[in-house]
Parts: sequence; structure tokens; C-alpha cells
Amino acid sequence: MTNCLFSEGIEAMTAQLSVRYREPVKVGVPLTIEAVLRNKHGRLYELSASIKQEESVRATATAKFILTIQQADKSYMSGKKDLSAENAESR
Repeated sequence: MTNCLFSEGIEAMTAQLSVRYREPVKVGVPLTIEAVLRNKHGRLYELSASIKQEESVRATATAKFILTIQQADKSYMSGKKDLSAENAESR
């Protein structure tokens, strides 16, 4: 999920993480990882993610990330717009 933020130039730290393991992952079988920005409140970003393998969801996660003070200062000084839930796409 952090890479979802990093891909937008956002440096944030994990504030909360919850993982639900549903099925074992098979070794040597390709899998797909998807992360989605669900919401943003000020410096707090809420994301969800899933791991899929052979058409089956193997694990899901939700997390909250908080923008570092340094990143918030950089964004403010550069006039960079924050990534919002309205225009976020699956990563």
C-alpha cells in the first residue's frame, strides 16, 4: 500500500494496519496485488489492498498512513495538490 502513495510522490508512515489472511499463497504461482486509496482526511490517507491468486482472494488489508511533517511542508511550499479519493485510481 505504501507503494500506492510513493507512486504519487507521497511519503507517509503507517499509522494502523489490519491484515486478514484468507487462504495460503501457493509458492511458484503468480499472484496479483492491488492497492486502492479509499479516502483522505488532512494528513491521513486510508487505503485497502488485496492479494489474489488463481481467481481467489488470498489476503486483504486496510491501513491508515499519515503524511510526514517534512512531506506536508514540501507539498505546501510547492503548491502541490493532495491526492484525493475522488480522483484516485487502483494502483
